[in-house]
Amino acid sequence: MSVFLTSRVPLAALLTATLAAAFGPSLDCPPKTIRDLDGDGYETYADHFLRFMSYDTNLDMTISAAEYAAHELAKAGSNADGKIDRDEFIAERVKEGRAGVGACTPTADQIAEAGEKFLDRDENSDGFIDQAELSAYFERSKMWAKLSTIQGRLEYFVEKLARENIIVDMKITQEEELAWHYQQSR
Repeated sequence: MSVFLTSRVPLAALLTATLAAAFGPSLDCPPKTIRDLDGDGYETYADHFLRFMSYDTNLDMTISAAEYAAHELAKAGSNADGKIDRDEFIAERVKEGRAGVGACTPTADQIAEAGEKFLDRDENSDGFIDQAELSAYFERSKMWAKLSTIQGRLEYFVEKLARENIIVDMKITQEEELAWHYQQSR
């Protein structure tokens, strides 16, 4: 048993096999991906720092609602019109793994859920999310206080480590992320 727990490969294989049994053929399209911004294969403090800094454009170590909105508009507004329409919003969520992953085809339920989230942000029901609506959404968000500072972002990662990191090594693997989300869905 100790050999099994000290090696990352057997644990990854076990988790993959467990998830394959749970998700069946949809395992190549898992429900969520790790946020690995530096490409090392793990979600770490560095990834959360990079994510925070991608929003903090004036480098004051806080993310304002305006910075959040500008970042989201630049990321999801594929036609650069200063607004995000429903299709752009769903496409961005699919790309980020929040409604299927990458090249996977999202299910009808995932598209419907993303559509509902779009409507939550489209306060004036004009079919678009603009910078003011994104700013207002970010300020209303439960995570606003935590994720708007670098300290809060790193504390969030520590909480995520505590609930998802099976091998206590300060990194979250894709398998650990999937196992946690599978457990939450049961």
